[in-house]
Amino acid sequence: MEICLDKIEIAEHIMESPSFIIFEVGLGLLFPLLIAIFGDQEKIGRFCLASIFGLIGLMVARVNVVEAVQLVPKQLLKNKRVSTSTIYGSIPHQQ
Repeated sequence: MEICLDKIEIAEHIMESPSFIIFEVGLGLLFPLLIAIFGDQEKIGRFCLASIFGLIGLMVARVNVVEAVQLVPKQLLKNKRVSTSTIYGSIPHQQ
């Protein structure tokens, strides 16, 4: 049950972060969509700008996911509830 709670906390962290709302939704989704719908088809520069903002939105999405997934191990280590071997598993020593 605790694993599901951690996944919910991760999803909440992503959805509430300003980078998700501003960059991923605003500049990555809405801006290119509005340019595609209302933009002048003869001005290719606007479409290039919209595609660049779409790529920035994708990059921010990846950063948000990686950062959010790392929150749980960081919190566990910060609270010192578990050791690093519990988080990463036991790594066999090579001789």
